[in-house]
Amino acid sequence: MQILPQLGHRALFRDYDFAVGASDSTNFLTETPGDYACPSNPYKINQLLGEGGHYAAVHHDVEAPIDVNNSGVMYLNSSIRPRDIDDGTANTLMVGETHGEFLLPWGSGSAQTLRNTSLPFDTGPFTPNATVPVKPENPAFVGGFGSFHNGVVQFVFVDGSVKSLSIEIHPTIYRQLGHRADGGPVDGF
Repeated sequence: MQILPQLGHRALFRDYDFAVGASDSTNFLTETPGDYACPSNPYKINQLLGEGGHYAAVHHDVEAPIDVNNSGVMYLNSSIRPRDIDDGTANTLMVGETHGEFLLPWGSGSAQTLRNTSLPFDTGPFTPNATVPVKPENPAFVGGFGSFHNGVVQFVFVDGSVKSLSIEIHPTIYRQLGHRADGGPVDGF
């Protein structure tokens, strides 16, 4: 939400009511910015219904409920600054691709917009007649990242760089990239 003005969506930012939150009816039908849709993703979002996009922020390095003590850079009520990222901004993931499979409000702070780095990438093939689940079966399940790109998932690091991570990335390195201050060396990704 906070980067909407920098993406050219000042009106959406002005119309969003931060006092009531994303699940309030005044914010639910806010148009989803087209910037939040991956052109390679065959699941199209309904922008006018405020459905979530195909990108999510990193909230944690393990599968756990979204909470105030998660180790990623965006989590419940987070206000992380570059100086809080002990592992370095070039070694910490901020946003990655998802299939956009949960049709929840795009600013919800739920599994629609927050994910973790503990699960393998989901890069399964698109099935034209597949149905997209409306919500996760277990509301506490957050899930991981995935894409429809061949063998890679795109990520934005905190330093602003964009990199394709291979589905062959070592699970330990992947988890370390999702933790802002684990102190572990990150090599070979």
